[in-house]
Amino acid sequence: MTEVNRRCREFRRAFLLAGEGTHAGSHPGACAECRAFVDAERSVGGLLRSHAPRWRASDQLRRRVEAVLHRHRSRRLLQRRALLAASIALVAGGGLGWWWLRADGTARARAACDLMAEDFLKYAPRGAEKLQVSSASAAVVEAFFAEELRLGARVPRLSEAVVLGGRRCNLGGRPAALIFLEREGPAGHQPLSLFAFEPRGEDWTSAASAPGPRPRRFLSSRGVGILVWEERGLTYALAGALDAAELASVLDGPR
Repeated sequence: MTEVNRRCREFRRAFLLAGEGTHAGSHPGACAECRAFVDAERSVGGLLRSHAPRWRASDQLRRRVEAVLHRHRSRRLLQRRALLAASIALVAGGGLGWWWLRADGTARARAACDLMAEDFLKYAPRGAEKLQVSSASAAVVEAFFAEELRLGARVPRLSEAVVLGGRRCNLGGRPAALIFLEREGPAGHQPLSLFAFEPRGEDWTSAASAPGPRPRRFLSSRGVGILVWEERGLTYALAGALDAAELASVLDGPR
């Protein structure tokens, strides 16, 4: 690199970083190319400044933003107060603090349980018209949900039930996979619904433990028993007019 090229590069780099405050001695005065470079940069800068938008938010928008910020600050204040109250309760009342902190998650779990029970009572007794995919093959049903919901729902091993098919389900605005099963029982064919969905803060730990080789919880709503467990980032729930032991017996058999 020649001395002239080196000085040009150093000057242009310094000008871009420092602008008018560049100290480059007499170089730009002696170099026509660098003077043209400076003139071009100043022209572009002036053009951008002259056409810069001079937009000002309306009073209505400003009030809406201020209201959102105020709610955010209020919510954070409430969260800090809740954490303080929970800490005090934890020290003074033992397990009371943990119950208080888990109350929202427990309420979410109960709400999900009620929605699944309502869906079971509405759709499980119906015939083939309720199905979007009709197949006894677990692989076919799983492929349907992978395509329809982009959800890696899996049909567990079954010992006392067979797969009928499935459909897309809506749990309070949340998409879920719903797999229909059928169990041969003393009273004849008994419908079962297997739900699979992404968790949204549900805390199932307050529900009763259920039998089985893995951690499971049992809840009931409107006479519908629901067996819940988590697997590979999804929540699974098996619903039917059965108790915890009967629902558990449906699982873990040969597939």
